[in-house]
Amino acid sequence: MRGLDAAALARVIELAAWRQRLCIELDRPLGQVLSDRQLVEIARLRAASAAAIRGIKGLSRLARERADEIAAAAAAARPGQVSALAAARPPSLRAQRWAEILLAIVQLVAEQTGVAARLLATRADAEAFARAVDEGGLAAAAELPAMTTWRRDVIGEAWRGWLTGARVLVGDVTAPRGVWLAPR
Repeated sequence: MRGLDAAALARVIELAAWRQRLCIELDRPLGQVLSDRQLVEIARLRAASAAAIRGIKGLSRLARERADEIAAAAAAARPGQVSALAAARPPSLRAQRWAEILLAIVQLVAEQTGVAARLLATRADAEAFARAVDEGGLAAAAELPAMTTWRRDVIGEAWRGWLTGARVLVGDVTAPRGVWLAPR
């Protein structure tokens, strides 16, 4: 999203909110509706008509069927309400460290549950979670995708447990995975 002007950033926000609502309604992962790359591509379009949206390569069947809704969400964007890009300043060193450990927890949980790691959480999810908690506490992360969908029970609670000290990541040379997440 680097280099996007206020209008395009506003469209990203509206499109992401639309995608989130639809994913919750349909109980589907975000990428099955609209990938991050496609979302940003649509936001870059100055006139995001339904026809232009349907022309985007690799768009899911669901997104093609809902191109009118996507165009309406993009048109609803309010550039005047977009503040300076928070992402312009890098996350703190603490948030960066947390994000790496949160990703390791994703891998552990994926192996334990049999759910693909990419469905549980992406690097962007882990980074957003770590940054939100670092800058605003656990309450600030409550509305993030990892904490508002089915993933909250699977990965969100593991992350929350680790960050609050209720769970610890333990190195173990005898464990098949080398580490495990244990209750404190």
